[in-house]
Amino acid sequence: MTDYETSPTRRAAADWIDYHNERWDGSGTPHCLSKEDIPLAARIVAITETFETYIKSGLSREDAFDKMNADRGVLFDPYLMDLFIKIKKQIKS
Repeated sequence: MTDYETSPTRRAAADWIDYHNERWDGSGTPHCLSKEDIPLAARIVAITETFETYIKSGLSREDAFDKMNADRGVLFDPYLMDLFIKIKKQIKS
């Protein structure tokens, strides 16, 4: 086995890189995974990356949260979105 395969940190990084474009409903790429088949790290990165992209494109924090919440259960893990919304006051943009 290579270091890549045995290192938990490298495996987690590889997961979020490889799978962060997957969508909760299975419509993502490159593997068309859905729900819990998508690695947790990738589901978290998908949410945070999308939020950052919306903010950088000029959306207000509230509009970004609203837009993402509308995609809860479609693009994003609904449980993780609930957590993200719950901590929104702590998130700096």
